[in-house]
Amino acid sequence: MELNEGEVRQRLIDRLLDLGYPKSSILLEFALVASNGAKPKIDVAIQDPSTNQLLAFFEIKRSVSNLQGSIDQAIAYSKLLSKKVQVFVYSLTGSTESLFLVNLREGSASQVVDLPSFDSLKQVNVNEEKDRISVSDVNKNKAKNWSATVAGMASSIAAVATISMLFGLISNDKKVLSNGDLTEKIIGLQAENSRLESDIGSLRAEVNGLLTSVKAISSAPGEHGWKTEAELLGARLNAASIKLDALETAITADPTKALAIPMLRKDLTNAEKSIKSELMQTKAEIDQMYDQNKWFIGLMFTIALSVLGMAASSFFSRKES
Repeated sequence: MELNEGEVRQRLIDRLLDLGYPKSSILLEFALVASNGAKPKIDVAIQDPSTNQLLAFFEIKRSVSNLQGSIDQAIAYSKLLSKKVQVFVYSLTGSTESLFLVNLREGSASQVVDLPSFDSLKQVNVNEEKDRISVSDVNKNKAKNWSATVAGMASSIAAVATISMLFGLISNDKKVLSNGDLTEKIIGLQAENSRLESDIGSLRAEVNGLLTSVKAISSAPGEHGWKTEAELLGARLNAASIKLDALETAITADPTKALAIPMLRKDLTNAEKSIKSELMQTKAEIDQMYDQNKWFIGLMFTIALSVLGMAASSFFSRKES
């Protein structure tokens, strides 16, 4: 006579009790909760009374005519559990007992000779827990090693950048001409130009005085012998006065003509070269400051990476502890 599913289930319970399963470890109609609100029930579930952890469950069938359907149903139930457990399909046809261990990953099942003992289920659960912890530890160690490597590389880059910046600052002995120095140079040139104008003005006044005196002498009667010499001297003074007028006009009205004076040209040329050299030094210093700013930004970035790596390492260490 063919047994109904309840009778098959009772036969399984009796067999489990005979194998030494604690009565409190056998749960009937173990309820699950699906995402769609359905509440399917496992026929027979095995639980560890000391930890209340589910160790395995059995799907009861009267026959194995639809074994794949039973396997699919058991896999669907296992996905509703919080952790993986061993899953079996048990059937009893007449006096023939059939037991299959479901492979949850491959979606298949393999027939086993006899029911597992309660201790073997607990041992399998312990081993799986150890494997899970071991894999978790490996992942944590990888993450810690990666974060430590990143932190070390970032710290090394930061140290190299800092040393390079310090070496650049120490080894830089170029003189930088500030705006105040440039203004002082220009003011000095203007003062020198004013002094030359003053000297020329004084010289012109003296020449004009001499010219007036010579003209007064030249107006004397013609019988005096030195009248001719006075006229020649007056002509030379007139020529000198004309040259002084031209020089004064060049300095006051047209500075480009003043460069024709050899001494003034030399001074201005030297000043121009000095100013250009100092301007080039100033530009080089600005370029160096720009490069140092780029190094500084890179340094900040590497420090940020270092801090991130140390934070990640600290996070994993704290999580592990």
